[in-house]
Amino acid sequence: MLFAVRSLLVALLCYAAVPLTQAALVVTIGDSYAAGTGIHALRKEYDDTYCYVEVDTIPGGKYASTRGLEHVVTACAGDTIDATVAQWNDLQLRYPDEVADLWEGSVIIISTGGNSALTRRGENFEESLARVLRTRRFHEDELNQVGNLGDVQTELETFYSQLAVEAAEATVRVMGYPFIFNSNPLKCFIPGIRVAEANFFDETVVELNEVIVAAIETVKTAFPSFDIRYVDVAPSYGSGACSPFKFRHIRDINVRAPVTSFHPTQGGYDRAYGAFLRTMLI
Repeated sequence: MLFAVRSLLVALLCYAAVPLTQAALVVTIGDSYAAGTGIHALRKEYDDTYCYVEVDTIPGGKYASTRGLEHVVTACAGDTIDATVAQWNDLQLRYPDEVADLWEGSVIIISTGGNSALTRRGENFEESLARVLRTRRFHEDELNQVGNLGDVQTELETFYSQLAVEAAEATVRVMGYPFIFNSNPLKCFIPGIRVAEANFFDETVVELNEVIVAAIETVKTAFPSFDIRYVDVAPSYGSGACSPFKFRHIRDINVRAPVTSFHPTQGGYDRAYGAFLRTMLI
């Protein structure tokens, strides 16, 4: 018995003497669609009530928990591409060991670009929604079309190129945006939103996703060994905000926490996680 105890103590001392290496991380950066905004109906239910962040049940949180990794979230509702770059630069300062290893073994999940897309009026998505609720034939006015997708693509290419250099050994997954309204041909069940207008917004999502894909392809050409891939979540989502069903995948208007309006529910984020996993298995 004494020998067994002595052997155990020796083993523990030897284990303690071995320096522990820094574990790889799962990092989620970007905007509200990265943060998990929409999962909860009330602001007070979020882990970060300023940025509307839900840490554990977004794709990064689920992936980290199944692999015993730490999940770091800097995503914040409302953040633009510039703000996402600032999030990344802050991570570079906070994790010097990962910086030295070019983030080898870590998984970086990104959703950004939507808040940088502006109409020809200079309005963002939220401002456009406010306009559509108070005007008629919104979708026919050219000033309501997104007018700076070229600039968005350039900003994304610059950011992804920065990652290709600074996180060359990481696995990077860029999440696309889901169709927000996904209306049926007959009726959108959100008061003030007509089918043609709902389709107009969803077509804008298609255009934004195409820009994201183009930016990734440009960076992959310049850095062919960089593991960055696009995650197409749109086909995985079912019912959108226009749906009359309670268990929709995108919230409609939420007056209790307006920021969460037109964002995925937990069911939507679960669909996004499935799409993410498929890109990790290929």
